[in-house]
Amino acid sequence: MQVSGGPFSCLKRGDIALSIAHHDPEREGIVRLEFLGGELLYAMRIVSSGSFNLCPSETCNPLEEEAVGPGFFAYREVPPEVVQVGQRLFEAAGLDIGGIEYLETTDGRSIFYDVNANSNLRPSIAREFGFDPFERVVDFLIESIGKASPQEIPSACL
Repeated sequence: MQVSGGPFSCLKRGDIALSIAHHDPEREGIVRLEFLGGELLYAMRIVSSGSFNLCPSETCNPLEEEAVGPGFFAYREVPPEVVQVGQRLFEAAGLDIGGIEYLETTDGRSIFYDVNANSNLRPSIAREFGFDPFERVVDFLIESIGKASPQEIPSACL
C-alpha cells in the first residue's frame, strides 16, 4: 500500500513507522473493525474510561459488572470509505482474518493505528449483530482448506 503525501510518503511495504498523536477519549472515538475474507464482519466502538488495556477479548476485559475498564459497544455506522481503507490495508498485508483499529477525531479524520493478524471476537458484540462470529470463522477456514491444494496445506493440518 502506498501512502501519498505527508510524513509517511517514503514508506514502502515492510517498513514500520511510529506516529504519536494526542487522543481525547472524552471527545474522540476508538473503533475496531473485524474482517473475515476481505469483508467487514462487524465493528465495535471502544470507550476507554481511562483504561490503558483496550483488549477486546473477554478474557482480558471480562463482562463482570464490577470490572473497571473499557466499554465495548456494537458500532453499525462505520462510514463506507473507512471500511474500504480497512479492506485495502488487509489486502496489502495479505490477511484474511483479523482486526484493525482506528481513531475517529473531532475534525473528521480516521487514523488507523493497529492491524492485528488475529481476531478478538467478542461474543456480546456479535450477539447484537445477530450471529456467532466463531461459526463464521470456522466456516471460512473449512472452505479455505477445501479450496487449497494438498501442497498448500501444512502437514500439521492434515
